Amino acid sequence: MRPVTDKPTTRRRRKDGEATRKKIYDTALRLIRADGFDKATMRRIAKEAGVSLGAAYHYFASKQAIVFAYYEEHQGALEQAMAKADEPSDGLGRLGLLFHTKVTLLKHDRVLLRGIARGIADPEDPTSAFSSETAPLRERAFAQLSHAVRDEPLPKEAVPLVVRALWTFQMATLLYLANDESEDMQRTHGLIDGSLAALFPLLAFATTPMFAPVLAQVNKVLTDAKLIEG
Repeated sequence: MRPVTDKPTTRRRRKDGEATRKKIYDTALRLIRADGFDKATMRRIAKEAGVSLGAAYHYFASKQAIVFAYYEEHQGALEQAMAKADEPSDGLGRLGLLFHTKVTLLKHDRVLLRGIARGIADPEDPTSAFSSETAPLRERAFAQLSHAVRDEPLPKEAVPLVVRALWTFQMATLLYLANDESEDMQRTHGLIDGSLAALFPLLAFATTPMFAPVLAQVNKVLTDAKLIEG
């Protein structure tokens, strides 16, 4: 006779597990936001969440794993916000909306950003902006930027370059945001508006014949650096 599976019990355990994971995650973010990344140790997170240290490591193998969960949550929230927003009809407007929305979603996380900023450029840190672990999130960010400039008359081979240049600028604005103490992040929003207004017209240069040799060389450099696929 086949054993009878206690489905209600299985569902209850799964629900309890999800609740425990969320409690650990929420506690970690609260502590990081209040006291900084370094002071929010896994032991302290477990204690504040009311779970054993073993349970905390069961749901998150490391504090970096919590950062990954945060990255994924933020990217999902950004994608949802953009899907609900009234999209401007021009590329500059769409980029502005994307950049400003991202900053607004991160307005309470400047302390957290300062804590994780040290690992952004560290190739050995799995939370690095260039690590293989964060590659899926990078691709989602690239897709959003590609969508924003989809109507621009860019040569097909120039799109990856433009998208990565915009992504690099986006990363720079986040580092600036981490230290922006102005009211409602006015300086960061001003930096976005001013920079996009100055740089966006340069996209037209990519459509000229004289840009072709420059594009070929830059594409080679980025391909050799494995920042784009050949």
